[in-house]
Amino acid sequence: MPPPHVTVIEPRDSCLRLPLAAASLPASYYECVFVFADREGGRPMKSLNALDVIALILVIVGGLNWALVGIFNFDLVAAIFGAMSVLARIVYILVGLGAIYTAIILGQLAKK
Repeated sequence: MPPPHVTVIEPRDSCLRLPLAAASLPASYYECVFVFADREGGRPMKSLNALDVIALILVIVGGLNWALVGIFNFDLVAAIFGAMSVLARIVYILVGLGAIYTAIILGQLAKK
């Protein structure tokens, strides 16, 4: 059987055709890889828009900053912008909003 993220179909001209290694399927079957394909129906999943990417970057920045705080007791945001300065607080707020937004879109993707 192919992996769950791969949809096996009969050969089509619009499909990237690669011979299947699985011996249990007829030789006329090919592997067609759909990037972001749903496991059950082959429907395209939601692709990331600009806001999704920005939110993910903010969450990564926040996670790395917390790793620095936990491991080295060093707050990079405070070092760059000053401890609890207006700019540092804006960064902290944006990271928090990015985390909330990411949690919401992950919840939406889990429902599909």
